[in-house]
Amino acid sequence: MLAVLADDDPVFLASLLRAAAESRTNGATGALVEADAIAFALTDSRGALIHGSERFQSWIPEPAESVDCRELASRAATLGRATGRVKTMRHGVLATIAIAHDSRSPWPEAMMRLGSAPLNRGVLMVVFAPSRSRVLVERAAVALGLSPLQREIAMALIDEPTLESAAARLRVGRETAKDALDGALKKAGVRRSSQLVGRLIDLSCSLADRDQPPGGAAAALGLTPGEAAVADRVADGQTVDEAAQALGLKPGTVKAYRRTIFEKLGINRSRDLRRLITESTELDHLSRTSSIDLGSSAAPDFDLIALTGADGREIACLDFGSPRGRPLLLLHGFFTGRLAPPPLVNAMAAKGYRVIVPQRPGFGLTSAARGPFLETAVNDMVAILGRLNTPKVSMLARDGAVATALAFGLTHPDRLDIGVLQNPKPPINSFKRARTALTAVSEMLLRHPALIDPYARMLIRQTSLDVLDGIFRRVFAAADVDSACYERPEVSSRLLSDLLGLVGRTVTGGIEEQRLFSEGWSPSAVRVGPTWRLAYSGRFYHPGDEYPWRSFSAGPPAVLAEGGWLIQYTHAPELAALFEP
Repeated sequence: MLAVLADDDPVFLASLLRAAAESRTNGATGALVEADAIAFALTDSRGALIHGSERFQSWIPEPAESVDCRELASRAATLGRATGRVKTMRHGVLATIAIAHDSRSPWPEAMMRLGSAPLNRGVLMVVFAPSRSRVLVERAAVALGLSPLQREIAMALIDEPTLESAAARLRVGRETAKDALDGALKKAGVRRSSQLVGRLIDLSCSLADRDQPPGGAAAALGLTPGEAAVADRVADGQTVDEAAQALGLKPGTVKAYRRTIFEKLGINRSRDLRRLITESTELDHLSRTSSIDLGSSAAPDFDLIALTGADGREIACLDFGSPRGRPLLLLHGFFTGRLAPPPLVNAMAAKGYRVIVPQRPGFGLTSAARGPFLETAVNDMVAILGRLNTPKVSMLARDGAVATALAFGLTHPDRLDIGVLQNPKPPINSFKRARTALTAVSEMLLRHPALIDPYARMLIRQTSLDVLDGIFRRVFAAADVDSACYERPEVSSRLLSDLLGLVGRTVTGGIEEQRLFSEGWSPSAVRVGPTWRLAYSGRFYHPGDEYPWRSFSAGPPAVLAEGGWLIQYTHAPELAALFEP
């Protein structure tokens, strides 16, 4: 698709808008799911177990004896699929989807990737419950920066009804548990234990777009609009009086709604409601995907860092390398770069650096900006540096991230050591005629800013993993070195997972950042601050590309011979050499 773009092609533009409109209707998308978050089984139409994963059988030992499982299996056999919940004795209420063998769904293929192919008959049951995985919840607690005791208290509160029972379970005194809880609340940026549990569950689900519309639980849980509005407030940790004031209801009405919601869902605590809303909403999203990539349940090659900014937004970054290394902020592009390439991580580690990848506003797990994008992005990076307890950093910024990098250097010049701009996206007034598939898309979006939103949503929500793989192959065909690099399975799978994790659930960040350029952002506004080093891919560099950056660049650009778009994989030592004093 991308290889045939033409300038101002009205047929292409019309088809683009049509595809975007269709994407908003069917909601198709790719998604990245942690293997530890799911369990699956094959049953007959009456719920009798044919085959089940070990995790499924530990969560739901006898599905035929569960009224919920039997009902889901029966509905799926008739309708093709059914989304609902299953009440268990030991593990609470679990979000579940049932899929008939002839229903169009990505789950059977995803199950095969786990090494278990469902039989060509019966009903596939998929349970999504990351909160039941100690591995994922503990990883979320570590991401929040909780101490070992704070972690244990927070994790115990997912199941225990009170702080006293959580303390008794852990065999610590109540005051010790309270001190640990108070510290955990402060680190998570919340006020109540139910909100802390909500943060853990959100992170364990890897939900990216937290700002769901009011009543977002309705579709996933079958609640009425009134019930869903109250459920969202209660699940967020609001008291009855706070929810009543926010919704314009009487406290007694909110209590009545809450009682009905708890009875309907088979729960009795607000934190259970938060867990069920989060997991059911995510499963509902996953049930409408066109393809699913199952992440490994093994520990990733990075640490997730999650924190709350001064404005109450959630901020995330990935930490690669040793804590003893000097921090290097690696700013991702519009669609990839969340996962730092191992060759670059290794090359920078050899120079004594620790690679940190901040997720800018509206990308990955970071909340969208509520105010000006650049100001928010810079403040987020300052918050990350505070969490890392480091006064200065170096920075490698690629593509459209150049605007954020320069804004940081302008406002905090004393905190930037060495800065490198890699293939910086030029401003609109200096953009040349397209030379590659990627630059053709960029120029088209700059000329037609109204297409930024529909194009981004179409690209992510109207494509399967196979289509995304085909797009990558077309893009990388422009340079032999890129094409050969992408043929390596570890590179192609990493880039696909990279894209799904960065923009697979929300494209807010990409849209807002692209608009900076379409609305006239220019480096000419950057008049003070440190100098920057420029690095270009030799395959696409043309003399004069560095012209927009001449006022604050340190010497001539480094042109990496024969390098393409993947120079972080293919030319990692050369990039690392740019950070030598």
